[in-house]
Amino acid sequence: MKTKNTLAIVLILSISTAVLQQSCNSENGEAKTESQNSVETPNKVDITRFPNDRSELALLMRKLYDDLKANRKLISEGGKSEIDWSEEFKSMPYATPTENKNSGPVFTSFANKYLLDLRSFQNAPDSSHISTYNSMIQSCLDCHAEYCRGPMETIGKLKI
Repeated sequence: MKTKNTLAIVLILSISTAVLQQSCNSENGEAKTESQNSVETPNKVDITRFPNDRSELALLMRKLYDDLKANRKLISEGGKSEIDWSEEFKSMPYATPTENKNSGPVFTSFANKYLLDLRSFQNAPDSSHISTYNSMIQSCLDCHAEYCRGPMETIGKLKI
C-alpha cells in the first residue's frame, strides 16, 4: 500500500514538473522570438529591454536613450547629430508617466531644464559641444535621482 502511494506521488510530481517545464519553455520561446524580432535603431525603441510599462513618458525616454547611445561616438569625436532632439522630445514635460507620482510641478521643472540643456547642446559651438552634452546627461541624472532611480547607472554611462 505504501509503495502504491509513493508511486502515485512520484507520478503526480513528475507530471507537474513536466507541465511547468513546458509552460516555462513556451514563455521563453515567445520572449526569444519577440526579442529576435526587435531591432535597435535610433528611430525604434527595443521595448523588450525595459521592465516597466510602456507609458508615453517611458517610451519617450527610452527613445531618447537609444538616440543618445547611437550618437555618443559621433558626439565624442566632435560630430553633430542630425536629429532635432529639442523638437522630437518637446512633449516630455507633459507626457503621461508610468506612475502618477512621477508628474507635477517638480517633474515639469526638471523636464523643462532638460529641454533647455538639450537646446544648449544642439546650439553649442564645437569647443563646448562635449561639455554641454555632459551637462544634458547630468540633467537626466538629476531628475532620475528624484524620480525613478533605476536607470541612473545606465544613463551615467552615456557621459563622455
